[in-house]
Amino acid sequence: LQISAYSLFEPLPRKAALDLIKQAKAKNIPFSIDPSSSSFIKQLGINKFLEYCRGARFFFPNEQEAEILSGQKTPKSQIEFLGEYFEFVILKRGKKGAIIGTKKHGIIANIAAKKIKIVDSSGAGDAFLGGFIAAMFKGSSIKNCLLAGNEQGAIAAAKMGGQP
Repeated sequence: LQISAYSLFEPLPRKAALDLIKQAKAKNIPFSIDPSSSSFIKQLGINKFLEYCRGARFFFPNEQEAEILSGQKTPKSQIEFLGEYFEFVILKRGKKGAIIGTKKHGIIANIAAKKIKIVDSSGAGDAFLGGFIAAMFKGSSIKNCLLAGNEQGAIAAAKMGGQP
C-alpha cells in the first residue's frame, strides 16, 4: 500500500487514508508513505504527522521534508531520527541522488543521481517513488531499487511538467 501524505492534510481523505493504514497494519501488509509537502506537514504538525505515518516500511522524504520532520541537518542523523518511526528511510536528494538507511544499520546505500539537464523537477519525486516500488516488486536489491528510482526521477526532471 502506497500512501501519498497529501491525503493526510484534509479531514475526509485523512479518515480514508488512516483507515487503509489501520487495515494494512492489521493484515500485516507493508505500506509506504511519501510526505508530499513540507508546508502541509508544518500546518498539520510534525508530531501528529509522524504518528499518522508510524509503522510504514518505506518512508520517502526529500531533503527539506527530512530536515523538518527530524530537526536534523545530516542524512545520517535524519535517518537515525526517522528510523524510530519507519523501517527504511529513503532520502530523495535530487541532484545529489538518494540514500536509504535504517535506525539499526545506518546508511545502507548512497547512490549518485544520473547526470541530466533538468528542465522541470515537478513530479520527479513521484517518478522516483514509482521506479523504486516497481523495482522492489521485481525482487531487486535495495541498491537497484534506488537506481531505478533515480532513473525514473531523472526521466521526469528532463521533461517539462514531469510527464515522462
